[in-house]
Amino acid sequence: MALLLLGLGFGATPAGAVESSPPPSSASAGDVSLKLQNAVAGGEAQLGALEPWQKRIFTEEVVSRPQRFVKDYRASGAGGLIVDVDYTSIRNYLKFFATPALLKGDAAKVLLALKAESGCARCAAAMPEMKRVAQLRMERRGLAPTWLPETELKYGGKALEEYLVRLGEEKKAPVVLLLSSEKAPIDPDDPAHADEVRFLVRAMLWVRGVSKLDGRLEILENDSIERTADRLLTDFLTELGSRLAKTQAGANQEREKLLVEVTGIRGYPRYLEVKQRLFSLSGEEVRVEERRLSKGKAVFAFFSQKPERELKRLVMALDLGHTVKVSFIETGAAAPAVEAAASNEGEL
Repeated sequence: MALLLLGLGFGATPAGAVESSPPPSSASAGDVSLKLQNAVAGGEAQLGALEPWQKRIFTEEVVSRPQRFVKDYRASGAGGLIVDVDYTSIRNYLKFFATPALLKGDAAKVLLALKAESGCARCAAAMPEMKRVAQLRMERRGLAPTWLPETELKYGGKALEEYLVRLGEEKKAPVVLLLSSEKAPIDPDDPAHADEVRFLVRAMLWVRGVSKLDGRLEILENDSIERTADRLLTDFLTELGSRLAKTQAGANQEREKLLVEVTGIRGYPRYLEVKQRLFSLSGEEVRVEERRLSKGKAVFAFFSQKPERELKRLVMALDLGHTVKVSFIETGAAAPAVEAAASNEGEL
């Protein structure tokens, strides 16, 4: 995955990585959320050039929800954190916008629907905040919200989703979003928890010609319906961006151009630095994926329409350190299998 790993606490932060400093003295030293926000905000440069609408979304949505865009974090000296930020997810999250290609001549509008179970006071109380968040998310992406009255939402479950998609087609709305909440039914196979109150939060996002995403989360009585809906919407927009990226890549006939093997990596923090430098080449014309990680070495794949010679020049121009050696694997050879990245320094 394309990401800037901001190091993990094995001593000094690797050069080129970003460390989240402790918050000002007026804030609690244990305020992890603030430190994660600082780390995510501090890595904006790794995203490359952003459109004004992307900058706004990054500031108002990504930085304010750092947990959704952080893979891992560990304590460092003096109360700081070394944070593993998922820049692939951030790039995907910033990809969806009401472009002419998406609209295909239709108005830039989105049908929005909220539904709370009748008689559920908690569900009804959550509706204003869910409505506010949904409207802002769509407006920042260039879409004008059209709210459907609850009297139109006569169905439930999948039937309601299918009805809303048909309505979107009929009204020439390229995007439809549904958020709903209800009391979770009692599980007859779990009598030990029959007296517990639980809630179901559901969401559905349909984008014509691109994707239909739907999901639900069951939460406990003391959990927040509003935050759960927010999480579903964030995850949907991230997945939508991922699917758009793959569609665009296919349209551009993107293909694997280069396999890069990096050896001489001494320790996990050093690996994080090397990976960050390589992924800094990611952008509209180049995509980088990690293929394999083993003791002392890693393999990365580069996808692009750029000539192979140009990609090699970009890689060799990076300062990866004097102990690191770079070699190129013929793409016609058997490609290494995709493996999970190591999560601790003992694996390098």
